[in-house]
Amino acid sequence: MKKADVTIGSTYIVKVSGKLTKVRITRESPYGGWDGLNLATHREVRIRSAARLRAPVEWPYRPPQIDASTPRLNPRERGVNLAVLRAWRQDRANRNEPSGVRDFFIAFGLCPECHSSGRGPYDDCTACRGTGLHKC
Repeated sequence: MKKADVTIGSTYIVKVSGKLTKVRITRESPYGGWDGLNLATHREVRIRSAARLRAPVEWPYRPPQIDASTPRLNPRERGVNLAVLRAWRQDRANRNEPSGVRDFFIAFGLCPECHSSGRGPYDDCTACRGTGLHKC
């Protein structure tokens, strides 16, 4: 990245101690570069040059057609299909975040045990009590 592309208050992927992590830029350093907050450890980090910044962190991919408010719908009625699942997983994999099928259903507030159908192998799903919605 270039120095002109960096904005204070934004979150970037930065290599800190040999690992890629998310860092929010908090202010410009009086010694050059920027001061930031490592979001994984909540420690202060000094970024001396824009070369350490890999990419800005984008907001999570959120398909608008997923219905996670109405109970007792099957996945097709909710808008869950293979294309949406693949696009979400690809977006998460690009950001080095967990991108499993279970993570997909939890991210949208749907039951990961029955895949939002509300039905288990024999009767109603015990995790969501047949609603298909994830209870935290």
